[in-house]
Amino acid sequence: MAGKKKNKEEQTRKSKKRVGTKEALEISESIQRPTEAKVTRIEQLKSSAPYGIALGIIFAIALYIRAVLPYKSVFLADGTVRFGGNDPWYHMHLVHALLHNYPHALFYDAHTIPPYGVYIHFGPLYDHTIALLSIIAGLGHPSSHLVDVVGAYFPAVLGALVVIPVYFIGKHLHNRGTGLLAALIIATLPGQFLSRSLLGFTDHHVAETLLSTTTILFFMLALRSARAQNLSFKDLNRNWHVIRYPLGYAVLAGVAYAAYQLCWPGAPLFGAIIVIASIIAYIAEHIRGRTVDYLTMVGITAFVVELILILPWLHPDMGFSTFYYSWFHAAVTLGAIAAFVLMHAISRELNRRDVNPYYYPVLLIAGTAVGLALLSVILPTLYHTIVNSPNMIFARHTGGANTIAEASSMLMDRSGHLSIGKNSMVYGNFGNCFYVSIFGILILGYYIVKRWKPEEILVLIWTAVMLLSIYGQNRFAYYYAVNVA
Repeated sequence: MAGKKKNKEEQTRKSKKRVGTKEALEISESIQRPTEAKVTRIEQLKSSAPYGIALGIIFAIALYIRAVLPYKSVFLADGTVRFGGNDPWYHMHLVHALLHNYPHALFYDAHTIPPYGVYIHFGPLYDHTIALLSIIAGLGHPSSHLVDVVGAYFPAVLGALVVIPVYFIGKHLHNRGTGLLAALIIATLPGQFLSRSLLGFTDHHVAETLLSTTTILFFMLALRSARAQNLSFKDLNRNWHVIRYPLGYAVLAGVAYAAYQLCWPGAPLFGAIIVIASIIAYIAEHIRGRTVDYLTMVGITAFVVELILILPWLHPDMGFSTFYYSWFHAAVTLGAIAAFVLMHAISRELNRRDVNPYYYPVLLIAGTAVGLALLSVILPTLYHTIVNSPNMIFARHTGGANTIAEASSMLMDRSGHLSIGKNSMVYGNFGNCFYVSIFGILILGYYIVKRWKPEEILVLIWTAVMLLSIYGQNRFAYYYAVNVA
């Protein structure tokens, strides 16, 4: 008995020793993990440093081209700041009016189109940002000259900043080298993007390019991370580590999209791009038997955030106008949210019933047709606005409208013939990069058919829509410049 007791005590001691050793190892590993994580982060920073430096140099080149080279033509010897066109002067008029009545901005200008006046359709964010920067630079009391200086530099800085989202889009589509090349191209590309981001051209167009590109970037990152994490609604209650990056990027996408809308009332165009790309992604994922939860979560999050941010700026008395901040902008966002909900519900129900997945796109088409039919009866004004909106952007103008410089087609000459040769407007804006971009579209299409990645679908739809846009109006060349890069 004594021997057995002794053996038990020895086994207990050994067991405790093993447990103690195991606990010690676990503690040691837990201590080492943060160290290893730190080492990994340090290594990542070291490997990223050359690319960060290169991107900084490209940013400096872009800023030099935009701010230094045209300096003498903007800041005159007598101290005058000369802005580059009618709209820049008008923006500065709005900025000065805002600063004299801060934070209240002009919404109706009684001195434009006399004797009637006109509602101002410019987005408020661009002018408010210049005003706020002027207040900060002037320590609360900016002089008129300081305001003009801030306003003159503003488009040049925004134009240089575009290299950052362009780099990251290129990086995540392919690699860092591609991102740097794209950033260098957009930094030095001639044409409308350059002309609209020069010192003194204080118009909102460059902000459109920066914020629309940033919106696409964050939506891309949200889709990539959500798909990689296999994000589902179950993760909302139990796994913060899984949802923080996808939904964080989705929130940033919503913020960027709202900021873009508050710079240009036509921003729902990009909402449509995101929805169209999402529809294709839903169909691809459903047919391939993958979950569509992540698409729904990312889409709804982004559009809800955007809706919350733009609601205070809407003017109900504008009805469903596309030129002013009206119920149209809220309706488009609500329609997008409804589309995400319905596409998810249909996919889930078909999976539950084990229905042939190829019925899914058929049901989506039928649902869209029914929805438009109901809308035409319930809200005919909104229906006609939605149906006619594409013609405003993509259709080639004829007659008097074709004589407006920025409203004429970039791909067609005034006689109606295709013009993309060396003497064409499109070549003057993009050079040989235009032809390379067409080839790039074909390559991207090939990869999509092969891999069906939602972020690649998004970029392809974005590029295709912008290409159609410059067919309708050459003003959209400052958008397509990013796609060319």
